[in-house]
Order: sequence, then C-alpha cells, then structure tokens
Amino acid sequence: YLCLSIFFLLIHGGSLRFPSLVAFRRPLAWVLFPLVLWVHTIVSLDFAITLVPTWQGAYFPIYFIVGALFSGIALVLILSELEGRRLRRLEDLLIAFSWGLLAFWMWELMTKGIWCSEILFLGFLVPQLLWIRPLRAIRAIRVVIAMAVIFALWWERIKLVMPSAPEWTLVDYGWIALGLGGFMAIY
Repeated sequence: YLCLSIFFLLIHGGSLRFPSLVAFRRPLAWVLFPLVLWVHTIVSLDFAITLVPTWQGAYFPIYFIVGALFSGIALVLILSELEGRRLRRLEDLLIAFSWGLLAFWMWELMTKGIWCSEILFLGFLVPQLLWIRPLRAIRAIRVVIAMAVIFALWWERIKLVMPSAPEWTLVDYGWIALGLGGFMAIY
C-alpha cells in the first residue's frame, strides 16, 4: 500500500514534466482504490473483533473506510492548493463526508455513550464553513478547513486507541515532529 502510494505520487509528479506518464495514472488509481478499501477493512476488523467494548461493532469497516476517504480528500485538497489548483468537487466531497461521519459519531453516542466535542467541532462544524461562499473563495480558509479535518481524524484514532488522556513523552512529540517534517519536506 505504501509503495504503490509513493509510486502513484511519483508518477503524478513526474507527469507534469513527462506527459507520457499521464497514461499510467488512471490504471494505477484503479489498482490503489481496492487496496485502500482492503487495508482499512482489515485494520478495522482487527479492532472490531477484540474484547474492548468500545471497539466492537460490525459497522467498523465502513466507518474506517469513510474516515480514510474523508481524510484523504482533505489531504488531496491541501496538496492541490499547494500546487495552485482549486478543485471545487473536493470541497463538496468534504462537506458530504463530514455529514457521513456525523452519522457514525451520532451512532457511537447513542450506542456507546462516546462523545468527543473537539472531533465534532473540527471534523464536522469547521467543514460546514465551506457553505459560506466568501469564506470558500479564500485559499487559506480552504487549507485550514482541510487541515482541521485531518487533525480531527488523527485525534479520533488516538481517542479510539487511548480513550483516557494520554501521557505524552518526548518520543511522542518526536514522532509527531517527524511526521509533520516529512509532510512539509514534500513542499
């Protein structure tokens, strides 16, 4: 999954300089899409079959896939904005997926009593700002909204694995810095 994703990123980046590579993007995307579904389904089932009560649920595969697509759309939106392109369909998809995840979050609240206001704020309410045309027209606002979505889903995974407040160490901050540095090194 990682290798094919990196390969796809290189093909896409290279196609800007070598137009002959454009023909390889679509077939590779069709290979990657089922792979994304497969990986997130397997990971979610690993969670769902454990003895941890808050992890059990037959809906987990769809929940993880919707979350992965949601954060993936946000990341692609950020990367396209960094390239100087605006993809309005991604903005619409961000709104749509925020409503989809809201349904899962409400289900978690009703069935397990799990509620996290910061995830709801960043993952649902902030993307609703895209309904406001003057805000949607500002590039920095679109990037901040997409970053809020990515942070919300990252925080959601942390809260899923560690429901109580984590005790952060320097190693944890180092991993976060390494991840952010790797992301920023692309541009």
